[in-house]
Amino acid sequence: MKNTLTLSDFRTAWANSDRDSSFSYEGLAVLFDYFEEMDPEFELDIVAIDCEFVESSIMSLATEYSILDDISDYIETELVINDDDEIESNVITDMDDIKEMVLTQLRDNTTVLDIDDDNVIIVSY
Repeated sequence: MKNTLTLSDFRTAWANSDRDSSFSYEGLAVLFDYFEEMDPEFELDIVAIDCEFVESSIMSLATEYSILDDISDYIETELVINDDDEIESNVITDMDDIKEMVLTQLRDNTTVLDIDDDNVIIVSY
């Protein structure tokens, strides 16, 4: 006999496991929706999911997967003269642009599930 899981059941199963800190409340909803879309009759295997998927901030993943090294050419530096007539270097960045570059690199290599503007779930690679 198969049981159909609801989002509440899915969250409860994680809360009752020894891997309950792997995903946020919002992250579990994103994962549940992903599995429901991929296969409405998926079987819940918490250990396998926890080994395959990772929730993290975009910038942490950029560091972990050395993506910032790949996009460093796109970060501009501007030389300016300060009030003491000394040359200073200012880095000109738009954080949204950098995050988008990181997400593009991640999406080129794996599945990316968006949680919010700063956090995602990826399939580890």
